[in-house]
Amino acid sequence: MIHIIGVSHRVQAKPKGEVDTTDQTTYRQVLVAAIKQIKPVLVGEEYSETAVAKKGSETKREHESITKEVANSLNVEHRYCDPDPSERTKMGYVEGHALVMKYAWEDDPDYNARAYAEEMVKYWPRRERFWAEKLKEAQDRDVVFVCGDAHVESFRKVLDKNHMSSTVHSRRIGINQADDDSLSGIQAYIEAHPELRP
Repeated sequence: MIHIIGVSHRVQAKPKGEVDTTDQTTYRQVLVAAIKQIKPVLVGEEYSETAVAKKGSETKREHESITKEVANSLNVEHRYCDPDPSERTKMGYVEGHALVMKYAWEDDPDYNARAYAEEMVKYWPRRERFWAEKLKEAQDRDVVFVCGDAHVESFRKVLDKNHMSSTVHSRRIGINQADDDSLSGIQAYIEAHPELRP
């Protein structure tokens, strides 16, 4: 069983040695409680070593994964499950920010929503299948998986298609009004443009 925890990515990593934010403290508490309750063989996350390093290069401070730190402290295997840049290239993944640049040049007033709607509809399923593959060998045991909250429903559908059972342990950790507004705008664009759907 895959036990999913939906979060804002802001809670997943922090500069080494720095105190947790309020949302990170909440996340840490939820993750510790989940691991103690579920006793998983594995804690996976939608994150990668590349993403942690990128955070560090953006802020000029070395970052660490809170998920990895918690899993290690409780003697549970931790696994990064998000594809790195070479794996994304191999699967033909296009980032939303790259699509923003493309559509901004086309004078589309909805270029931002259009770009992220296209990423969600066309490219998210590729990443979510990648995560499922990363978890497949542990599917008959309990696994905790942390991902962006907006992925929870679509990832569960991918797991279901792959005959992997799942449940939602916790949701909306670190999610704020700006996150909700952004997601609502993207979802409205998808609804208004059914041609985006495969």
